[in-house]
Amino acid sequence: MFRHDRLLLFLFGIVGVLVVILFSVSTSLIADEHLRTVLFFAVTTTTTYCFLLGLIAFGMLRREFSSQHDKIEEEKKQLLIQVAKGTAIISSIAESVIVTDAKGIVTFVNDQACKLLGIEQDEWLGRDYLELCELFTENKERIDREKRPLSKALLHAKSTSSSQYILVRKKKKIPIALSVAPVIVKKKVVGAVQIMRDITKEKAVDTMKSEFISLASHQLRTPLTAISWICEMLLDGDYGTVVKAQKEQLKQIAASNQRMIRLVSALLDISRIESGRLHLDPSAFQLSAIISDVLKDLQSQVEKKNLKVRFSRTVDIPTILADEKMIRQVVLNLISNAIKYTPEQGKILIKLSSQGSFVQCTIEDTGVGIPLADQDRVFDKFYRGNNILVKDTDGTGLGLYLAKAIIRSSRGKIWFKSAQSGTTFYFTLPKQGEL
Repeated sequence: MFRHDRLLLFLFGIVGVLVVILFSVSTSLIADEHLRTVLFFAVTTTTTYCFLLGLIAFGMLRREFSSQHDKIEEEKKQLLIQVAKGTAIISSIAESVIVTDAKGIVTFVNDQACKLLGIEQDEWLGRDYLELCELFTENKERIDREKRPLSKALLHAKSTSSSQYILVRKKKKIPIALSVAPVIVKKKVVGAVQIMRDITKEKAVDTMKSEFISLASHQLRTPLTAISWICEMLLDGDYGTVVKAQKEQLKQIAASNQRMIRLVSALLDISRIESGRLHLDPSAFQLSAIISDVLKDLQSQVEKKNLKVRFSRTVDIPTILADEKMIRQVVLNLISNAIKYTPEQGKILIKLSSQGSFVQCTIEDTGVGIPLADQDRVFDKFYRGNNILVKDTDGTGLGLYLAKAIIRSSRGKIWFKSAQSGTTFYFTLPKQGEL
């Protein structure tokens, strides 16, 4: 029987009782005593049967309600067990886990997070997480409250994955890898989960690697410079006549040596950047003059591929204050890449414009483009796309990495857009110059 059938039987029994009462009253109005007795007996018997059916239905309903109650209690018990298991798992993992509600108030924290910042669990719970500690970028710039990953997760349902920051608590600085994700229920943000990992050891290893690269690069510069001088003297005939075949071989040696010198210089720049020792020497200069000089230096490559290069600029470009040598390196890298990866008779457009408080440079080409699968790694160290490796095997994969580091150190931005029809790189520099 279904539940509504049982309920119907129960109601039927109650109706039977009411019928007994009604007939008891009505039979008192019948004058014939024999007829009154027969009617009363018939109604009483029928109603009693209905009443018994109602009692049976009532018992069945009671058992069902009791069964449902037991089932609910069992489900609650299992749910509590699952919550306890989940809490135990999160508490025991190596990463620091912090859970907040929609207002950023801490509702859960595991033991690892307490150890990381030296805060007891009771000090965490019920407090605003953003007030417990400060967050800085790797460049030691303080991140405002509304721009912190947790705020973005709560206000804009935006996740942050595996970004590196410096966490500061009571003057204690801890390099961390941080991930934050919003908790969304029925399209509404009800909280956020933040996972942190102490990367102090990884940073120490990176520092050691950078110092090794710096030392090795310094040691390599001396013999490479000597090789360059010797090749130049041999080609000039300082040690006697050199035949044509020997000259060709010496030119190849000199060219390979120059590539090694450029690689060593790039490695030295990387070690300075990663160790925070990149020295910038700001001076006032015109970015348009830098671009024009680079185009003159690369004119032979442009003519060799019969490329059409156009440089346009607006009249309101001010003198900027930055490291001229470093910015020249960025411009040289971006324009030489455009020339290198644009097929013969292609086009390159360079534009310089004023954008608010920034000067923006745009370098657009009709080259091979950057595959979508490679675009997230374009600015990574030593990374080169598969389609580029086929066309050019001499690159180091360091040019764009250095360009991004230099522009960011100059308080600018660099980005790109790419398709099969070509690639456009953009970078900006502040008009007011570097600090």
